[in-house]
Amino acid sequence: MRAAVIGMRHGHVSEFIRAVDENPALTLVGIAEDEPTVRERVKSEHSVPVYADFGQLLEREQPQVVGVVTTNATKYRALSACLELGIHAIADKPLLTEMEQLKQVRAAFGKGKARLSMMLSQRFSATHRALKAQVEAGAMGEIVHMYGFGPHKLRPHTRNSWELDAAQNGGVLVDLGVHYFDSLRWFSGQEPVRVAAAQGNTRFPELPQLYDHAHALMEFDGGMKGIVVADWLTPDAAPYHGDYRLYITGTRGTAEISTAGTLEASGPNKSGGVRMALNDKEPFDLDIPPLQHTPTSDFLDALVHDRDPYVSGAEVLRSMAVTLYAKAAAESGDWVKIPAR
Repeated sequence: MRAAVIGMRHGHVSEFIRAVDENPALTLVGIAEDEPTVRERVKSEHSVPVYADFGQLLEREQPQVVGVVTTNATKYRALSACLELGIHAIADKPLLTEMEQLKQVRAAFGKGKARLSMMLSQRFSATHRALKAQVEAGAMGEIVHMYGFGPHKLRPHTRNSWELDAAQNGGVLVDLGVHYFDSLRWFSGQEPVRVAAAQGNTRFPELPQLYDHAHALMEFDGGMKGIVVADWLTPDAAPYHGDYRLYITGTRGTAEISTAGTLEASGPNKSGGVRMALNDKEPFDLDIPPLQHTPTSDFLDALVHDRDPYVSGAEVLRSMAVTLYAKAAAESGDWVKIPAR
């Protein structure tokens, strides 16, 4: 199977290239990058043809699957073009940044010519998958509320200009919060019906186009309440990139996922994990079985073996839609209704 890359604008592209290299059924045949400086670097690092225009790449190299890692606000162009041509596509998160972009990608995907996915890393986290199994088995009882916290280090001097501009990166709720909006849906099995949100920039006033923090409150059709917090406020001197947390409270117990970046995990427990407490069981650490796939390797393996991927294109588009409704709520300052699928 012939694979190609459109855009080399974020380090997450390495996941796609690595997954292609590790799958004997795939071959990387070309790369497209429209930014001249980045394109020259790519030429020096890769031995495949490199194009300035992704249309030329698609025409000349005839890939069957593409990894899209352009700037956030432009991914929809390559995704729509690929899906229209029957080329499977997976993108780094977020898939897109505006409702009109979502409509265009959804229409192209709806023609049924190709599969679509997004690098939703939490669905492919061993800790998240282990807790998901507990929730599905009923260990937590009925879920009452969930909190997702996704702080990151910004380090502006290491960022490209588009990463510091909400119009291009989608804003912090879209760029970072999408993981937690997806996780709230995935863990609960419920759909949000309305959302309120707020965002601002407090730490980085010298970057007026940036939102460095945002909060969202959601109500779900099954009665659950959810909170998502995303920010660029991880301290510069912290030994971790982000203190990522996911809390679940149910009628039978509570659970917390902490990643290797948490304050606690920077000490003796460097691997992070899942801590649970149940009505009839004192706090304990959940066993975490290893996982075989990343978001990209699962998607590619599904294409090679003609099976359903773990995350469907419909799920990806729904989580992006929910995320964009949260963005609309932050921009309006009002509660926003979220239509059913």
